[in-house]
Amino acid sequence: MAPLWRLGSDVLSSEGGHAEAIQRLLQGLDRDVLATQVLADVLPDTVLTISWSSAVSDSIRRRHPRLVVCMVSDPGGEGRETAAALAGAADAVQVMEDAEALQAMPAEAVAVGADAVTSRHVVNKVGTRALAQAAAASGIPCYVVAGDTKFVAEDLPIAGPFEPTPLELFTAIAAPGKLCSPAQARELARRHPLHPTLVESLDDLRHRPGHGS
Repeated sequence: MAPLWRLGSDVLSSEGGHAEAIQRLLQGLDRDVLATQVLADVLPDTVLTISWSSAVSDSIRRRHPRLVVCMVSDPGGEGRETAAALAGAADAVQVMEDAEALQAMPAEAVAVGADAVTSRHVVNKVGTRALAQAAAASGIPCYVVAGDTKFVAEDLPIAGPFEPTPLELFTAIAAPGKLCSPAQARELARRHPLHPTLVESLDDLRHRPGHGS
């Protein structure tokens, strides 16, 4: 989500043309992998996650915790695919129904990915907000892992099965080379405003049926 908006903005802003903008994006995506080690360094021995995130999965492989619990993550059920992909990345990997996981909070920390990190929200699979709220109520840290290309200043149009979750609900955001507080993540997002031409289109997109912010 966010990388494509960043690319479009860069293309409109760049004097070097499309090829230069695409090259910058590819270089940014290469650097994004550094965020996974930042998250791995703070993960405890048991981790709860939702949906599918290659960055979360990479972080778990680097950490190799004792237990990973994958929420089924309906609609879509990506948690089952995540559990299969993480076989061998932890001593044990299990799948748990969403409602049961939110009730039990069966881990020492929550780790989620991000389709975008804006100056107000983390955009991720529906259910992320309920998970972050449950973690906060249980006193369990809730981490996001997001490469630099996922940060963008403006709120983006969102359609299911995605939803925005306020930055303040997360303990920290693992970015390339640093673990950011929500306030720091907000400032990082603000460093990446979209081109005015794209900003003009955002309101129209947000107000179309099935979209929100």
